[in-house]
Amino acid sequence: MIGWMYRFVENLQKKKEEREHGELKVHELEKAENLIVKLIQLDSFSSEDGKKLKSISVFKDERVILRVKTKLTERKDLENFKYPILLPSKHKLVKLLILERHCFSHHAGLHLLLTNLRE
Repeated sequence: MIGWMYRFVENLQKKKEEREHGELKVHELEKAENLIVKLIQLDSFSSEDGKKLKSISVFKDERVILRVKTKLTERKDLENFKYPILLPSKHKLVKLLILERHCFSHHAGLHLLLTNLRE
């Protein structure tokens, strides 16, 4: 839904012949996903949590999203896998994401679900 709202706002600023039509593009979906992640992080992690987050090596990426440094830094893999996004376990949207991935993976076990989420 957020992707559609972004498109609506951007189309208002463009000439009629330059407006986007049809299905959402990948960059529009990524932009919406980044906003959702930022909102979840702002909602969940206050400045008081800063001390706790330093103990797990958290940093902000170029899109100002909190990520965790893992031991996989030397591995040749996707950045999203080497530096996963930090999300709180108790947030409603995170729980919905986990449920969606669980159903998508045909109710797979815990280890497969975790791998799927990390990807």
